[in-house]
Amino acid sequence: DMKRCVKKVPPLFNTMVIFSTNDFTNHGHPNPLRCPFNVSRKSIATYYFSKGRPKNEISKIKEYVLKKDCEAILCKHWEKGSEGTIELAKKVAEIADNDEGQFSTLYPDKMNLFEKYLSIWVGISILMGIILGNSLPSLFTTIASFELHNVNFVIAVLIWAMIFPMLLNVDFSCMRNVKNNLNGIYLTVFINWFVKPFTMAGVGYLFFKIIFADYITSNEADEFLAGVILLGIAPCTAMVFLWSRLVNGDANYTLVQVSVNDVILIILFPFLTKLLLEITDLTVPWFTLILSVTLYIVIPLLIAFIVRNYYLRNNSQKIENFSSKFKIYSIAGLLLTVVVLFGFQAHKIISNPFIILLIFVFLFLILLFFS
Repeated sequence: DMKRCVKKVPPLFNTMVIFSTNDFTNHGHPNPLRCPFNVSRKSIATYYFSKGRPKNEISKIKEYVLKKDCEAILCKHWEKGSEGTIELAKKVAEIADNDEGQFSTLYPDKMNLFEKYLSIWVGISILMGIILGNSLPSLFTTIASFELHNVNFVIAVLIWAMIFPMLLNVDFSCMRNVKNNLNGIYLTVFINWFVKPFTMAGVGYLFFKIIFADYITSNEADEFLAGVILLGIAPCTAMVFLWSRLVNGDANYTLVQVSVNDVILIILFPFLTKLLLEITDLTVPWFTLILSVTLYIVIPLLIAFIVRNYYLRNNSQKIENFSSKFKIYSIAGLLLTVVVLFGFQAHKIISNPFIILLIFVFLFLILLFFS
């Protein structure tokens, strides 16, 4: 009935999956995979018929394959021994090397023109935020007032819209299969907590305390360094969901990575901030941290779970259709978030252009060499 996932196999190189094929062995990818630009995925499907099966089963498969403009090869290696296997391998290689072979992109790029040039729209949103923040300061003052312990509720709602399509694809029944591929979890934890916080602190100290020391005051250097350290310790969870959604990433795997990261964040955040922010007076209250995780992760995940299981009845086709229709709101949530955030800081950006330029140079180099 395609209502639940029985088994997941990561599409890794040099992987073979063997299973029985009949009228009720539904299989495939609920979330389309993506290949790099100008690269298509090539796969080989080989059917073996057990002894004594009706001959019409073979003819049905052959007819189906021919309708797909593919070549049907009956491999009789059980009669010819290894010679038959070599014959099949040569035939497959011949088709693969032939420029006229019937290969096509199995998972086409579904990104529309707007999504492909998202960086341009983000840049325009930054400019809009700066312009609106200076021309309508009272508007952003009002938006900023909707907060509790420095956690803004307007930003929270925009982030909900941003990550909701991704969260809607989370299937908790399949999450247990993540244990089959733990390397990604190990790598994420190692980079996020044993490399990035200390790397960002070190590079931030180099730039703001040494290289830029002649251009900014000591207090400004401390403030900028504190911001860099916090950026290294607490990566943006919402953006992880958004980028994963844009490339049709595995929603379940993304959720597990984010969840593990947030649990570690709650445990290690105060200790790392104390260790790395000894030169500043900045502190982040526990309530602010817990409220942020609740607003940005727990509440939208709960809403997505209810919509998926009770409104869409966990039907994969309904979920895909609903997610596709909601995608425009996800992009709008991202762009409006950028507008609001830059609107909050518009006056500081305009009044301190040189300092903003220094920060831009720093962030550009970080993205260029450490991303």
